[in-house]
Amino acid sequence: LNLPEAERDRIYQEERERSMNPIISMVSPSAGSPGSSRISQTKISASTPDLLVKVEGTNLNITSAIYEDIQQEMKRAKVSQALFAKVAANKSQGWLCELLRWKENPTPENRTLCENLCTILRFLSLPQAERDVVYEEESRHHHNERLQHVVQLSPEPIQVGKSIYADLTGPDCVSST
Repeated sequence: LNLPEAERDRIYQEERERSMNPIISMVSPSAGSPGSSRISQTKISASTPDLLVKVEGTNLNITSAIYEDIQQEMKRAKVSQALFAKVAANKSQGWLCELLRWKENPTPENRTLCENLCTILRFLSLPQAERDVVYEEESRHHHNERLQHVVQLSPEPIQVGKSIYADLTGPDCVSST
């Protein structure tokens, strides 16, 4: 589309609202007029009913509050969107950014969203100490991958690269966790 990003977002949001809430699209026949876009800008209704999903024999109660829970967890653990998305849902930072931006209501009809939110909810239901260990391990793993990549790009990868890598991963560099 050759439309500005803001206009594409507005149209996308209106279509999502229409498909998720037929009452708004019936009440607002002038959906294309500038004044009606205020109605469709509402992302989540405060009266959104809870969605009870049974996953692997366990009932999970998914509400729109999960989006705030995700934000709070990232702040508490001081982790990036990229790290949280990777460990909580095996997704990208961009995916999580869009999830938090649109804050779709979890409904049984949107099965993919429900599955992804269930995955995140299961992660958030782990004890805090376990989640912190997962963040630390993934962060360390990502750091080692970057280090190996830098070593491979080094102009003298055999001499300099091995000694740097050995210093950082050798027996003297043991984590206390």
